[in-house]
Amino acid sequence: MGDTTYQEIENPQELLDINGCIIREGWARRPLFHYDRSLISVPVIRTKEWERFIIADDNAKWLIVASINNIASRMGYSITYVDYESRKVFNVIHKQKANDKNRLSQSSRIDDEHNYSCPDMRLALIRRANVRNVMLCAPRFEVCEAEKGIDARFMLRQDPYAQSFVTAESMSNSRKSFLLNEIISLIPVSGIFRRGNVTEQIKPDTVHAVIDWGRGRFSVRPMFKALFSNGKIGLSMLTRNCCAVALDGKIHLIEDVSTKFTEGGFSAKSKDGRLEISLKDGILQQRSSALQTFGCLQGSLTLENGRTITFSNMPGVSWRVSKHPSTLEKQTSGIRIKTLDSGSDHLD
Repeated sequence: MGDTTYQEIENPQELLDINGCIIREGWARRPLFHYDRSLISVPVIRTKEWERFIIADDNAKWLIVASINNIASRMGYSITYVDYESRKVFNVIHKQKANDKNRLSQSSRIDDEHNYSCPDMRLALIRRANVRNVMLCAPRFEVCEAEKGIDARFMLRQDPYAQSFVTAESMSNSRKSFLLNEIISLIPVSGIFRRGNVTEQIKPDTVHAVIDWGRGRFSVRPMFKALFSNGKIGLSMLTRNCCAVALDGKIHLIEDVSTKFTEGGFSAKSKDGRLEISLKDGILQQRSSALQTFGCLQGSLTLENGRTITFSNMPGVSWRVSKHPSTLEKQTSGIRIKTLDSGSDHLD
């Protein structure tokens, strides 16, 4: 658990044994771990499952996070809209009791469908083969003066041959606490997006998505995750001190990455100097035990073959989780956030 080196997994295998302990830790370039919910050890209150869609304009004009999660016995549905130009963040979150019909699937590669509707929001997440549809509506977001609401129909076409970044790790010495996470980056998006009275045709060469698929059993603990993309390069940073680079359908792993947190963002640098990035003047909001930071990365990275890539204005979001949220609250002062909230969840 304390090692900084991941072992690459190349063959399919079970995630948990009959006692609910994670069998083998490591990372893979595609979903090779078989997740069986029935093997999870009690108490189920520590069970956390989520599917999160981060859809962003490549030029960092706006960003949307649409998510569904199952924490213990509750399902949570949320929409977050970030306007980078006005530095405003809008949220709506609702919950309902989990049952066999609305629970999330046990695999990231099977067709499924989830729908939720109430006066504050509508959200539909539909997967059919390699096409995902994200349909959402938040009519009460005051996106600009005298204009309200966002409404979107996004179509995400996932490349079946592109690699994803899959990690499986133990979160306790007993190995009964675990996290299985898959990050799928650089998914082109098409569709229609309305903000107030302005409707925009979404083109796949200017808007891209990142899918964050997670299944685990653990209590709240200090964690860090960052997901950023400019449409050509995707960066995924995880607690285990590594950064996965998605480029041209391939995953490149940079390890031994140290992260420093600042009042408005963070900076990260690898021990071998291959990665050096920073986010400054981020848009912050506190969500339960997690501090979300919306903003743009700048920096450079070097691949295994020596190719160096520099970038700036790469939009995305990071989550910094603390067991003591009060230590992070002072960082959120002065930020304008509009929230329609019936509760808040871990990492959401």
